[in-house]
Amino acid sequence: MLKTQKPVKPLKKYLCAAFAFLVVLLPQLSKAQSVLDKKISYKANQITLKQVLTEIGEKYEISFSYSESLIPVSQIVTINITDKPLEEVLKELLPSSVDFKEINGQIVLSKKRKPSSNKTHTISGYITEEGSGEQLLGVNIYVPGTQLGTSTNAYGFFSLTLPGDFYDIHISYIGYQTQIKKITLDKDLELNIKLSGSVEVSEVVVVADEIPRESQRSQMSSIDIPIQQIKDIPALLGEKDVLKVVQLMP
Repeated sequence: MLKTQKPVKPLKKYLCAAFAFLVVLLPQLSKAQSVLDKKISYKANQITLKQVLTEIGEKYEISFSYSESLIPVSQIVTINITDKPLEEVLKELLPSSVDFKEINGQIVLSKKRKPSSNKTHTISGYITEEGSGEQLLGVNIYVPGTQLGTSTNAYGFFSLTLPGDFYDIHISYIGYQTQIKKITLDKDLELNIKLSGSVEVSEVVVVADEIPRESQRSQMSSIDIPIQQIKDIPALLGEKDVLKVVQLMP
């Protein structure tokens, strides 16, 4: 008697094929995910750029490649980030003169080619309050360590002409958080900024002891009479007349 093999159900075939496909595809997908997409949380205050890169690399298994003769890794930085992609972190962390890219799973840092300083370019734009959109007058736009800067007019507009170079442009205004924009100035640039309010300070109450005024003092008047002056007054019926002494005083 011949035994007949039961046919495999079509659904089972599909499931087996899908499982085999995922087994092959998942490792490829994990490799295809860019290192720059990794979410980073990190906080540091006043430490070197080199130390920051080392600690992030060790914590998230990221390899950074750079030349210390070209990259200013001794620069002191402060950073506080939560759950941001590595690409955004590096844009915030690195100086404007440093570029980066991913090569074979490593992050390679390189020095940007400096724009020609023989030409000047203009940065211009409007600065408004985030939320209300109000145009801010008197906002300071400047390059730290130089005398290069300007401020916004009544319409919140500013214009600043600089030689071609890398710049960290600071935008500051009383009562608002200072922003830093890292730019490569190799052409005219439009820069519109929205400033958000800084941390509010609670009401301050000053308490001081009240100094009483002379007019508020309840005190009888007094006169100092020298003893010698009383002795010099002639005695009347054997007694010194003190009231007479008072009347004779200047």
